[in-house]
Amino acid sequence: MVRVLAVCLFGIFLIGAHAESTVSTNDDDVTDIPTGSPSTTSTGAPITTTTTSSSTTSAPTSTTPAPVTTSAPPAEDQFYRVTENNITCIMFAADMKFTITYPLTDKSKTNTTTVAVPKANSKEVTVSSSGSCSVTEQYLMITWGPSNTPSDLRLLFNMTGEKWELVRTQAHFFMDEMNFYNASDRGLTLVVEGYYPGLSNVDVDTNSSFTCRAQVESNNFTGKVDSSESKFEVTSAVVGLELQAYNSQPNTNSLQQGMRCEADLMSDLVPIAVGCALAGLVLLVLISYLVGRRRRSAAYQSV
Repeated sequence: MVRVLAVCLFGIFLIGAHAESTVSTNDDDVTDIPTGSPSTTSTGAPITTTTTSSSTTSAPTSTTPAPVTTSAPPAEDQFYRVTENNITCIMFAADMKFTITYPLTDKSKTNTTTVAVPKANSKEVTVSSSGSCSVTEQYLMITWGPSNTPSDLRLLFNMTGEKWELVRTQAHFFMDEMNFYNASDRGLTLVVEGYYPGLSNVDVDTNSSFTCRAQVESNNFTGKVDSSESKFEVTSAVVGLELQAYNSQPNTNSLQQGMRCEADLMSDLVPIAVGCALAGLVLLVLISYLVGRRRRSAAYQSV
C-alpha cells in the first residue's frame, strides 16, 4: 500500500515537472516574437502572392495568319486561231524552226543561222495572226518583228470532198543584222517555201484534227531573194504539231479528235517490237534451261 502510494506520488511529481517545462518553453517562444502590429500573429496562414501570380498568367494569343489558298494559274494558250462568224476554222500550234545557210559579203564564205517561229503566247517578240475561212482555200499567216521589217509564216490548206490537207508552207524572213550577220543580201527579204514529208498533203477528215508529237525534219525547202543571185540552203524541223483546218463547228476553240502522223505510229511500234524481242529471248532461255535440266535428270537416273 505504501509502495503504491509512493509510485502515485512520484508519477504526479513527474507530470507536474513536465507541465512546468512545457509552459516554460511556450513562454520562451512568445518572448522571441517581435512586438509589432497584431497582424504578425497570422503567420499560420502563409502569403502565397508569387504562386497566385504565376497561376493566373493567361496563355499567349497566337497571331499567325491563316494560310491563303490560291488557285493554280491557267495554262497558257499556245494556239494560233482564225475565226470568222463565230466559227474557228483554223487552229495551229507547234515548235517550228528553219535552218538557213546564206552567203556572206565575201561570197566565198557562208554562215548558218536558225530562225524559230514564235509561239502565240511569246513575250519576247510582238506577234499577230490573220487568215481566211474561205470555203475554197483557207490560210493562216503569223507575223512577228518590227512593223516596217516584219517576218511571217503562211500555212495554206485545201479541201477536197470531205477531207482537208496542208498543201504549202511558206515563210518570209527579213534579213537583219542580228539573225543574218554579215549577209550579202542583208536588209532584203528571204522567201522560203516547201513541205514536210508525212505532214503535208495528208488527207484529214472534216471537223477532225491532225497531230504529231514526233519531230519531223525536211530538206524539201528552197530559199530565194528577189533580184539576187545568191543561193541558200534551207531545212526545217517541226515538233509537237497540233493542227486543224476547215472546222465548221461553232463555239469551238479546242482541237477535236482526229488522226496522228505516221512518225508517231512508228515511234509507238518501236517499244512494242523491243518488248516482243525481249519476251522471246526470255522464253528461249527458259526452254533451254528446262531441256538441260531434263537431260541431267535422265543422266542421274541411268547411273
